Amino acid sequence: MSFTVTQRDGCTLITGSVPVSQLTALISAAGKGAVLSDNLARLAGVQLAWGQPADVDALEDKLRAEKLAGLIAEEGRSSKGGLSLAARRWLAVGEQGLSSCSIFWKLTGVRPDYLRQEREFCHPRDSGDLRRCLLLLDQVPELQGRIGEMAGCSPEWTALAAHWNDLCATMEAEAPDWKQPGPGGGAAETYRKMQEILRQARH
Repeated sequence: MSFTVTQRDGCTLITGSVPVSQLTALISAAGKGAVLSDNLARLAGVQLAWGQPADVDALEDKLRAEKLAGLIAEEGRSSKGGLSLAARRWLAVGEQGLSSCSIFWKLTGVRPDYLRQEREFCHPRDSGDLRRCLLLLDQVPELQGRIGEMAGCSPEWTALAAHWNDLCATMEAEAPDWKQPGPGGGAAETYRKMQEILRQARH
């Protein structure tokens, strides 16, 4: 196994595969309060990334700005798959998870790198997943109103698509600030409804 460790703006970025024994040592050296960030890793194009929360947030903002500057410079040029600027912007800097990337893949035909290990469409499992799906639909207008196309991808997706409007309304009522950055947790009723929908889908 080979890997590279890079320090950038107070954060540790890992490229390649790290043996567990060495990974433990690296994380231990990160210091108290350090956090792993999938989002930072994706923005940086590495396998693992961590740092103190303030450093992680600052580097994420910096990388987003760099990517957005690149998108603006490319605006008007042809894009892979004929994606709109909004879609390309979400691919570059949007908050992503397995379920939101699955929606993007299904509805555009373009598979995000985040899904490189997946072979099927993943469904949201909690309010944080749902929030990322809603952010995708909010930020890429041409995908709005097409969630019904996820029905048939799996029993879970078929059930969720049928109850989508109710879930969205519950999320909006419980967490009206869901568009703001954050994990999207704490929407207990939304989570309860999702779990009930998923439970029924599996029986």
